[in-house]
Amino acid sequence: MAKEDLITLFQVQSLHSLTKKLGVSIDEERKRLSLIQNQKNFAQETVNQNKSLLTELNKKLLLEENRLSVIDTNIEQNTMHIKTVSSQKQLDSIEKESQSLEIEKEKLEDSLLQKMDKIEKLEKEIKEKLIFIAGIEKSFRTIEKEVNQTISTYQIEIIKANDQAEEQLLTVNKSISDLYSNLYNDKKDLVVSYLDGNKCTLCKFQISGQIVKTIEAGIITELCPNCGLIVAPSNAKFIR
Repeated sequence: MAKEDLITLFQVQSLHSLTKKLGVSIDEERKRLSLIQNQKNFAQETVNQNKSLLTELNKKLLLEENRLSVIDTNIEQNTMHIKTVSSQKQLDSIEKESQSLEIEKEKLEDSLLQKMDKIEKLEKEIKEKLIFIAGIEKSFRTIEKEVNQTISTYQIEIIKANDQAEEQLLTVNKSISDLYSNLYNDKKDLVVSYLDGNKCTLCKFQISGQIVKTIEAGIITELCPNCGLIVAPSNAKFIR
């Protein structure tokens, strides 16, 4: 392989490495936006769940309040009936019923207090989450603008680098440029390695002496038997 072709291939490989790094940076920027969006979605989901719980608690609270009202009415009526009973049996029956109502009333009052406490906590959490969501939405708009600008800049740099790589490949021997392009399209990563003694620099595979001689002499373009990269002569490390 001619020295000029080798230099060009390393330059093209550097350009392709740049586009890969920029692509990774674009993914990271998008992930940053996605993370913020996920935080907002999670908070909104929590709000929706809490609102559903709040609705159910308020329904139960209303039922218990109605039942408590009925109990208070019945206790009051029993108190009035006691004054008009004509036998001990009737008196015992009314007192027994009143005791039962008082026990139920006490349980209901405890239950009502617990539900009101839960309702207060849920309302507070909903309020806090809504404030959090509003803050995220405001931040998201600002960050989204920054991310889109950054991604746009990276995409322009990728286009420029790819154009430069294509232009430079046109100056290389066609068989070599075709080989490089096929390998790059297959691997989407490094395509050119070089000899370090009798080993491929990338994968450290020991290459046979005869192949090493042809590589060092630049007679033909050889691929590493192990990793499949184009293997350049050892002096390539000085011209990269």
